Amino acid sequence: MTHDPISPELRADVRRVSTLLGQSLVRHHGQELLDQVEAVRLSTKDSKAGDHQAAEDVRTLLADLPLEQARDLVRAFAAFFHLANAAEQVHRVRTLNMREESEGWLTSTVNDIVAQGAQSCSPSPSRS
Repeated sequence: MTHDPISPELRADVRRVSTLLGQSLVRHHGQELLDQVEAVRLSTKDSKAGDHQAAEDVRTLLADLPLEQARDLVRAFAAFFHLANAAEQVHRVRTLNMREESEGWLTSTVNDIVAQGAQSCSPSPSRS
């Protein structure tokens, strides 16, 4: 079993914003755009897993799109990545707020500096 580095909370947040984006796409552009987004997403995912036919399918799909549809598709993916990044930032703040102050990077850095300072300030053996 592989370890999933994405926390369940972040995964749920990304799923939530992607669902809302999908609903918005259908409302403003129709179900066809959402279907295209899903087709590209799934084919790309399959091609990354080694399915060479899926890679060819996504290339063909994208090459055959009229410019207006390609523009809408690119905007849909850009909106998704923007929302996913925002969800990741919120998750990062949530994680940092839950961490004890003594576990933070600043405390660790100050402790390292103090430890190094104590070593450099220790008296050296006197010379006679």
